[in-house]
Amino acid sequence: MSETRLEKKAAIVLGGGIKIVKDMNDQRVYEPEEQVKDRLDKALDLFIANKFDYIVTTGNYSKRVGIDKTVHGPKNEAEVGKKYLLQNFISSTHFTIKQFEERILFESRSFDTIGNAWFAKQDCLLPRGIKECVVITSDYHLERSKLCFDWVLGPGYKIDYIGIESELKDNQERKKVEDVFSRFMREALINAIPAGDDPQIEKFMKTEHLVYCLSKRSEAQFNACMETAAITTGY
Repeated sequence: MSETRLEKKAAIVLGGGIKIVKDMNDQRVYEPEEQVKDRLDKALDLFIANKFDYIVTTGNYSKRVGIDKTVHGPKNEAEVGKKYLLQNFISSTHFTIKQFEERILFESRSFDTIGNAWFAKQDCLLPRGIKECVVITSDYHLERSKLCFDWVLGPGYKIDYIGIESELKDNQERKKVEDVFSRFMREALINAIPAGDDPQIEKFMKTEHLVYCLSKRSEAQFNACMETAAITTGY
């Protein structure tokens, strides 16, 4: 790269679905949904332009969709995203493909946006002392992403956001989903637990968050959100 970076900076690319396709060997494999490819392409372009030092791919899979274990190759959003980046990277004088692979970090434990933020922080940012990042998602998901990451990472981090243009921006059903969960973030979490309070956020993840703990209280809250939003898309 053309300059030396004093502070480490990472691009965190949020997962948004994977789909089954046939590869050149006629094997069934997963690849990112088109909106996620747009996010990954943006991260790759900015990485090549030396805007940050690492790319973090995120996500396990949508629990509302499930996963096909018979598919060949990676079966979670983070590793499928990493594979896509490697396939689309063009070697340059700055990085070989092997060196680029070392700059791709991933967390594959999350099932939602709060989890994206929490596990990216725990698995990728903290171990490497990364305190600056840019979160890349789609335009319709930008508000909720900002609420989640600002809350989970806290005031000790410098965070920028990029919302990639998408067809879902004006989709009313998707908007209803985003509004419901954004309101939940504001009313139930941000007002109750200080931003960046890892012990309290970890307790919430382990004892209250339906997707990770299956508690009766969180299940009731989640089902109420689902009913209010008439959710048919992923959490």
